[in-house]
Amino acid sequence: MVTMLFIALEFVDDAVSSLPSFQEINRTASNETGIQEINSTSTNETSTRATPITKNETGNVNDTTDEARNLYNEGHAFLKLKQSNVAIVLFDKALAINPNNTDVLFDKGVALGQLKKFNEAIVLFDKALAINPNNSGALSEKGHALLKLGETNNTIDVQKFNEAIGLFDKALAINPNNTGALTEKGRALLKLGVTNNAIDVQKFNEAIGLFDKALAINPNNTDVLNEKQRALDALNKQK
Repeated sequence: MVTMLFIALEFVDDAVSSLPSFQEINRTASNETGIQEINSTSTNETSTRATPITKNETGNVNDTTDEARNLYNEGHAFLKLKQSNVAIVLFDKALAINPNNTDVLFDKGVALGQLKKFNEAIVLFDKALAINPNNSGALSEKGHALLKLGETNNTIDVQKFNEAIGLFDKALAINPNNTGALTEKGRALLKLGVTNNAIDVQKFNEAIGLFDKALAINPNNTDVLNEKQRALDALNKQK
């Protein structure tokens, strides 16, 4: 029965990954962070995010039982389908077996973020970071959650934004190719760089540089291309 379930999950995973419009949760070495919902003004935060979801980098899911691993794999498949509540139930079952599995802690945090439960998501990322402080993915996703908490009704909480930028810097010190951290730091700088309709040119240029680094890793990321173009357009209007 378990074997059939595992095969079925692999089939679902392959089928979902083959859809051209589906931006999958990145768990590959390239860390193509389409960070699950990381903020873009053009993105529907309940279903997707413009930057890729940062991968968890500990890979310790294999250090547990077959039952926990199968629960994790099934939950991950539902997470990729944006069925967050179902995924969380499965992750909780896996954590009951091994509460220190950072893959499961990370993915549950991502699922909570999809549900806009950002404070709860931060608790999960903190647990993963307590086990491995050098988890670039968890640092980046915690930063994303702080950005979401730091923006309400077009009002920016500068302290939360600066804290998020600090987390992105830590993530990039560990993994300079973390495109989610590059992109989200760029977005944070753009929002901090607008005061009373005036543009901080230095912050905008720094953001554009970050977008360029992300595009050097993935030139086809249309969301990052659009963010860069918006920044360039704003600078041109400022002249």
